[in-house]
Amino acid sequence: NPRLQVEHGVTELLTDFDLVKAQVRIARGERLPAEAPEERGCAIEVRLCAEDPASSFAPSPGRIALLDLPAGPGIRVDAGIASGGTIPSEFDSMIAKIRARGATREEARARLVRAVSDARVVVEGGMTNKGFLLDVLEHPEFRSGGVTTSWLDGTSLAAAPAPTIEALIVAAIETYQLERVKVRANFFAAAARGRPREIPPSSGAEIDLVYAGQPYRLRVFAIGGWTYRVHSEKSVAQVSLLERGPYSSLLTIGDLRSQVLVSGSDVEMRVEINGRLHRVLCDVGGKVRAPSPALLIEVAVKPGERVEVGTRLGIFEA
Repeated sequence: NPRLQVEHGVTELLTDFDLVKAQVRIARGERLPAEAPEERGCAIEVRLCAEDPASSFAPSPGRIALLDLPAGPGIRVDAGIASGGTIPSEFDSMIAKIRARGATREEARARLVRAVSDARVVVEGGMTNKGFLLDVLEHPEFRSGGVTTSWLDGTSLAAAPAPTIEALIVAAIETYQLERVKVRANFFAAAARGRPREIPPSSGAEIDLVYAGQPYRLRVFAIGGWTYRVHSEKSVAQVSLLERGPYSSLLTIGDLRSQVLVSGSDVEMRVEINGRLHRVLCDVGGKVRAPSPALLIEVAVKPGERVEVGTRLGIFEA
């Protein structure tokens, strides 16, 4: 069989034998080595894809705004795309294959967890299965071994991550900053035309968000040095959100520090905290968006009609 399977890199990690080079040599009339390559240790592979596990693994394509893949001893990464490229909706959603080798299965698994955690990927308008991969690799039953191909069907690993206050706070701060950018731009535009009528107030801002189906109203105050005070209905928190590059930040709340990746728009904020991606909607007055590229084939309501929770508004086909 001249075809190389997607998992051939695992064989190459285990044997240090280059299957592609061997195929070329055979095509040139050369012979294979007299002794078969010997396997050593254990290797595990995952496929990092632009897909939404919580929506039956539907493709979640878009432009790759950030792609920083891991490296290190025992790690091999194969990717056919780079930052600035686009994952199309018509083809395979795979971004990269990440593999790890170790002397034992547990060593390979632990290395792979670190490698996947270190991967920094932002898909504009889309998402990845990174959090799902980490949840699988760190699940006690997977760690102990012996799982079957039907094991995932009996778990809730593909569900959206549990809501966290950290994701809500980050989304509120990022939304606040986006609004401040607009206010500053308007102020400087007015100053360029002459004396501006007023200076933008520094009284904070109320941010309305929808997270895991629940509405929230937070008030955000910038108090200097990448530090903010965030008021919710039940608590007040002083947090630091330090930018560490495009899309990347370090969140500090008390003694808790978290690596954060943020992307989004005026409609939706996507917040990745320690590898798990959270989707927070900005309150836009009931605007409905398709979760993936789709065709609107029916509108089931009319302007002026009152709707309740659960009312069918229309049908998307994808």
